[in-house]
Amino acid sequence: MTFSPDTRIADVPRLFYLCWMLKPITEEIISQLQTRVPNGDPIDLLLIGPDLVAQGYTQDEIVFALENLARQKQIEFAGGNRVRLIVK
Repeated sequence: MTFSPDTRIADVPRLFYLCWMLKPITEEIISQLQTRVPNGDPIDLLLIGPDLVAQGYTQDEIVFALENLARQKQIEFAGGNRVRLIVK
């Protein structure tokens, strides 16, 4: 989670709640990326999306989690419906 000068104090509890809600799905996305492409090559989201949906996550939750991971610089969008895990 990142805070900016524009973050209002009233938004902080909501931001923590969203991060708490996203933790399981973000951990699952990272785990799948590490398992399927440990070297950080781009992977098509169609290879991990069905597994996430089968676990009960909605498309909106998946997109929100992916955008959050990109903001945190843990993944990057590679074009063509692909993402790349940023290997540190």
